Amino acid sequence: MKKVDELLEKAKKLIYVSNKEGKSYLNQAYELALENGYKKGEAWAIMRMGSYALSEGDRYQAIDHYKKSIVILELIDDKQGICRAHFSIGTVYSMMGEYELALNHFSEAKALSLKYDPDYYPKLMVNIAQNYIHLDHYDSAIRMAKHTLDYMKKHHMERLHVPYLTMGDAYLKVGRYKESLACAEEALKHLEAYDDKHNDAIVNVVIAKSYMGLKHFDEALIVFSRALKLGEASGDYQNSSEINRHIAEIYIEKREYDYAFKHLQQAMTMSIKHTSKFDEKEAYFVYSNLYEILGKYQNAYESYKKACQIEKDIASKKVNQSYHVFDDEDYDVDEEKMVLNLDRTLSELRETYLNLSLHEKNELTDAFVEAIVDTIDLRDTTTSGHSKRIAKYSLEMMKRLNEDSDEFLKVEFSDNEMKEMYYAALLHDIGKLAIKESILLKRQRLTHDRMTAIDHKKTYLKSCLENIIHKRSLNEVEVDLMMHLDDYFELIKKANHRQVLDIYTINELKAIHGKTFIDSYGTEVRLIDDFELEHLIVERGNLVHDEWEYMKTHAEKTKDVLEYIPWLSGMKNVPLLASSHHEKIDGSGYPLGLKEDEVTIQMRILSIVDIFEALTASDRPYKAPLTIEEAISVLKLEAESGKLDTRLVEFFINKDICNICKDEIEDKS
Repeated sequence: MKKVDELLEKAKKLIYVSNKEGKSYLNQAYELALENGYKKGEAWAIMRMGSYALSEGDRYQAIDHYKKSIVILELIDDKQGICRAHFSIGTVYSMMGEYELALNHFSEAKALSLKYDPDYYPKLMVNIAQNYIHLDHYDSAIRMAKHTLDYMKKHHMERLHVPYLTMGDAYLKVGRYKESLACAEEALKHLEAYDDKHNDAIVNVVIAKSYMGLKHFDEALIVFSRALKLGEASGDYQNSSEINRHIAEIYIEKREYDYAFKHLQQAMTMSIKHTSKFDEKEAYFVYSNLYEILGKYQNAYESYKKACQIEKDIASKKVNQSYHVFDDEDYDVDEEKMVLNLDRTLSELRETYLNLSLHEKNELTDAFVEAIVDTIDLRDTTTSGHSKRIAKYSLEMMKRLNEDSDEFLKVEFSDNEMKEMYYAALLHDIGKLAIKESILLKRQRLTHDRMTAIDHKKTYLKSCLENIIHKRSLNEVEVDLMMHLDDYFELIKKANHRQVLDIYTINELKAIHGKTFIDSYGTEVRLIDDFELEHLIVERGNLVHDEWEYMKTHAEKTKDVLEYIPWLSGMKNVPLLASSHHEKIDGSGYPLGLKEDEVTIQMRILSIVDIFEALTASDRPYKAPLTIEEAISVLKLEAESGKLDTRLVEFFINKDICNICKDEIEDKS
């Protein structure tokens, strides 16, 4: 299928130049490949979709596309395609700091490369060398880069800048800055023949780092700035966090602290956007250094503590993955020592905190809580402001209860209890930082990619049925599909966006799933498969049972995280209170399933205001907000069913506490 291959080639060239236009070519290629049963074109189109997802910063989606392509490529025994897909997966894992996983996929590609894809062999070997660098195997990296350079020269291959760049990076890591600079400048010379802003940016980063190592800070700043602009011009933001971090370090050296803060903020933002815990950790370390220079020791301590915690999490994750949580008989003692050392560091930080004065502890705790709330808002922008509104409702409720001389005469909250509620309300969703974005931010029952795939299946089925008509009469199922495919697809689209499904729609979706068609390759095709049906027929919301159970763990994770913090005297209940915002007095809540007197009055208040704020919030992409009156009706129903405290719900309504954030809610809608 020459036309498909031409479209794929056009899409390949436009990935960093015109993303929208490139996607258009890619979609055309994919649809054309499906229509004509061109499996190779279909697989390579899916693989290229992964590259486009990567260019937009969605690394998990990129890996998903590459893995899907491998399934098809193995069916048609396309060894070159399998090699490229494994190479691509390895590249993404490397970007995410998962270097062992990256090497596994690079090894799969290497086994195929020399025989089936020799042109890709040098690129593959360089990537293996780069992963050796990340794993601190610098001698191996330099040897492999030199081997690759010799191989390329022997075969008169172009793009020699790649092995030169890798050698430069390895020399840089061992502090051989002059050799690093020489290799990088050699790479830059070989790049002059190409309009390759992406690699130009990477080479400039190595040159700038070499200048930093040689203490030539002005030159380094100029080159880093050039690298940043080249990356932006090529649409590649993968190295933006690291570059901004190094620019911040230079400004610290130059004592221009405002510029340092500005670039550190950029570094942190990009690390979160691109899910790079390594970059996030490094940014926190630089923050700690900067705060220490400025004499802000509490902020320095908090930043250092956060960096160490992330470092510990990264190390623990790798140990757990490799050694099955220390149960494997081949357990590596060095890995355990690394984790224990990080634990020791955090214990030392904890001891430092405990030795601070009461005033210093109060200031530090306030700063920590505010920083965490801002981090939660950065992670989940769809609920930005939610925690602060919860705190407003809760504190106003407690204040009014203190003033009440009628029904709640015996209720009186101390200043400590008010402060405790303030912290708990602000931090009640901290556990969501550990929830995968694909579930936390799920907007519809099926993703856009899934709906696109169903649309493509519809087109494919139509094409198959039209071809059959010229050969024979359609059977009953085929006639039904031919007549109603568009109607079925419209029903699926509507169901995908709805919050609540009626039994009629659910039965219709099940019937559509039951309609099967065997194509000319003998493959059974359904308009919606088992996975798609499971997600479409959820009666309420857009999470299937397993996803909802996983989402519910955020409350328990909140408690786990907050219990690690050495809270001041009188604040010890913050972890339990913060994690209790989904508890119900009838025992049907979570995570502990508390009931009746086990649910304290503070917990009952937090549960009421959390439900109310979630119902009225106008910034949720997956649902329309309820009016205050509608939300009040829901609270009353929950109280009548025994889940919420009836007296507190009535107090919340009668004292008009439900309206204190009215202006803010309406401004956002």
